Amino acid sequence: MQPEWVIECCRQATVIPVVPYLLSAGFSLEGRAVARGKTSQRPIPITDRVLYNVHLHLAGGAGSGHGASESEREEWEALLRASGAICTTLAKCQCVVSLGNLKKSFVEKARALDLPIVSTEWVVQCLIHQRRFRTNAHRQFDFLQSTN
Repeated sequence: MQPEWVIECCRQATVIPVVPYLLSAGFSLEGRAVARGKTSQRPIPITDRVLYNVHLHLAGGAGSGHGASESEREEWEALLRASGAICTTLAKCQCVVSLGNLKKSFVEKARALDLPIVSTEWVVQCLIHQRRFRTNAHRQFDFLQSTN
């Protein structure tokens, strides 16, 4: 879907019909091909959304000196929330989603808490397939592996 769909959903505080905003679903790492999107005219209940109740921490955004701008960070946060995720602090999260380079001290802190650090590709693939992948299901999901 076009990114404008997410912005419009946030603006209206509801999930709007996606059909006018559809693009190809994207490239599936699992299927190694362009994936077709799934459409529904009805809003998806929050409890049925792919990242429902997953506590995520966005890292590497604006203010960190690395990675995403403030507007990109806001767009990712809106997308995660629209997908059912709960954006929270590092201490309360289940997984870190990296928006860019991370400071060594942050990575060490996340490791000490035994938290996976994923690239945004993990989020993209979960959305394309409408199912939650294990954070280690593909090399490109691991932020530390995908940047090496």
